[in-house]
This record gives sequence, structure tokens and C-alpha cells, in this order.
Amino acid sequence: GPTIHQRRSVLSIARQEGAVAALNGGFYAAAGPPLGLLIIDGEWIKPPLLKRTALGITSEGKLLMDNVDFDGRVYFKEHGYLQLTGLNQGHGNEDGLVVYTPRWGKQLQGSKNCTRLAVSASGEITLKEAEGSEIEIPPDGFVISGRGKYAELLARAAPGEEVTLKLSTKPAWDDVRHALGAGPRLVKDGKIAITAKEEKFRWDVARGIYARSAVGITKQGELLLVAVEPAPVSDADSEADSNARGMSLEELATTMVKLGAWQAMNLDGGGSSTVVENGQVLNRPVNGWLRPVSNALVVIAESEKIVKTE
Repeated sequence: GPTIHQRRSVLSIARQEGAVAALNGGFYAAAGPPLGLLIIDGEWIKPPLLKRTALGITSEGKLLMDNVDFDGRVYFKEHGYLQLTGLNQGHGNEDGLVVYTPRWGKQLQGSKNCTRLAVSASGEITLKEAEGSEIEIPPDGFVISGRGKYAELLARAAPGEEVTLKLSTKPAWDDVRHALGAGPRLVKDGKIAITAKEEKFRWDVARGIYARSAVGITKQGELLLVAVEPAPVSDADSEADSNARGMSLEELATTMVKLGAWQAMNLDGGGSSTVVENGQVLNRPVNGWLRPVSNALVVIAESEKIVKTE
């Protein structure tokens, strides 16, 4: 949707985008915002989380998969640069420097602990707010919010100064056009390599047996979109049994290798796992209903992409 706080079903997303196929994407918070890297058509929406595995797609269609961290900076023409600690997320109780784009919403709630700078689409500071009042996020621009020591540093800037925002990953992904963070890693260089512990996933993701979704890259550079649906439920099964049917990460990784994945990572699963082809849901979603999700991987026919570009 227009902001990160909205969710829709994979079917709804696929139909709106005119996709020939779609698969649910990464994890998300209960209120809607995605948890992990999300870049769509070159627009940064959320930064990497906990250096988890992410899929990247360049403008030339090259597929990337790696554990990536956030490297965001704000350059002030008069004062040098500051390192960002977040993008379109709350400060919490820690000192930090976070950028908010229109994907967050039209306004940013006031905070007496923060100094905020509104920056226009042309890169000019148009407003400085340090009194705790609500601030509007400029269309096609952004707001820089500093808490603690960062609030003191932002206080040195003034309206009219020029600002440049640079957002990247570590390691740097040059010319990345789309990116989706999820995890954990399942396959690396053709071998099973599950990194649930390193990527700090909870027990339910790391050790559970659920409906699963995954994305893989073959050695030839082809993309694999894979989902595991729960087994059919018999009258003797309890609801708990039916929800537990599916695969472990180990079984999913083994399956990805058998399908030819050279690299692969886990996506959100369970009730989120949904496969759509030509406007129809192919799998049996858990509990029989389509869960609204934060994002999805969609496949667009080349002719449709050309029409949309024109």
C-alpha cells in the first residue's frame, strides 16, 4: 500500500500489479511494517535487520543473495555527514538518527526528545522542529529525526542548507533495483547452510514445522519461487496438528538443493505462505483463508513492464 502500515493478501497484490505469478515475501510486524530490507523500483522502504539474508535484483536482472547490513548516511553541505541508524522505524529509547519518507505516512508524531529536519525533494532543509510538535513529511522528500546526541548535532543545521541522502548496503550492492530481506539462509554455493542462529531467529522459525516459502537462485542465474503447503487435514486431526504440518528448515533446504538452488533463503511462512498464478491461488493456505501480508515477490510479464514504463 501507500504506507508501510498497510497489508493486503498476495492475491490482491498480484491482481493489482497484473502479475502472472506471485509468492509472499518477508516477515513483518503485527502492525504491518516489514521487518528487514525492502527496496522496490529503487525506492528504499526499510533497511536490513540483524544482517539477515536478503535477495537483490539489479537493473540488468542479475540476482544477488547475501547477508547485508545497513549503510545509510546524511551529508550536510556545511557540516559533513552523519551515519543513519534507521529508516522508517521508531527510535525506541536509544540515541539514533532515523530518516522518514512518505512511506511512513504524511506526518511524524512529535517528540520532545528529538530534533527533526524536513528536507524537500530538491534536498533543501525547509523546517527545523525541536519543540516536540508534529512535523509533515514532504512529498518526495524526507524528515531526518535525531534523538539524544544526534538531536544536538541536528540542531546545528538550519533551513536553507543543502542535504544529500545516501542509502546503501554493506557489502555494497551496486545498481540494486529491488531487494527483499527475510532469512535465514538455506543454501550457499549449492550446499545446505542454515543460519537461523546467526541471524537471531526465534524458535518457531528456526525449529518449527510449518507451511514454508522460499526463494532460490540456480547456478545459471534463474529464480526459484517455492512454497510448501500443509498436508490435507483429516477429520481425526486437531487444529494444532493441522497448523504444524509442513517442513522444517532442514527439509526445506534439502528440497531447494534438489530443485537446483545454488543459493536459497527462507521467506515468511505459516499462514502467510501463498502462491498465485494468473489470478488464482494454487496452494492451500493455513486455516483456509488468505492472510494480509506486508509485501510479495511478483512476476511481471515483460510486455506489461514496457506498457507500465510508457
